[in-house]
Amino acid sequence: MNRQIIAKINNIANELDRNGFYTEASTLTKVMQKLAMDGNEKVGKIIVSNVEPDDPRQKTTYTVAVFIDGEHEDTYKTYTDENGVIRLIHDLKQANELADKLEIDLKRIYPDVKFELHKLKTVSRGPGDPYDAYKDRRGF
Repeated sequence: MNRQIIAKINNIANELDRNGFYTEASTLTKVMQKLAMDGNEKVGKIIVSNVEPDDPRQKTTYTVAVFIDGEHEDTYKTYTDENGVIRLIHDLKQANELADKLEIDLKRIYPDVKFELHKLKTVSRGPGDPYDAYKDRRGF
């Protein structure tokens, strides 16, 4: 379908060119080039996800996965703290911040890839939340 649109725009641009509307023809040629490039653009995804522990007494960990054109590139499970110690990501805010930093770095490394960022939202629990009652009963 994109090819048909590009072909029609090309015909219009040629007709404008023949009739002396060079500026308009040039503008349509630029639009045509943009449409042609959009189909070739690579897509990358940066996805933040949580990994529930096997033991409910352990903290939830988070991962940041990178995909380019559907291919898995890398998964980040750790960060380096201020003391230089490598730790698992246990904080959602840290995971989302890492995803932001990766997006900036990856755009520099892969300028032809359009990255989509999929971060997790923070869930705030109100007083009397059933999960709090569960934690109280279990002694967490």
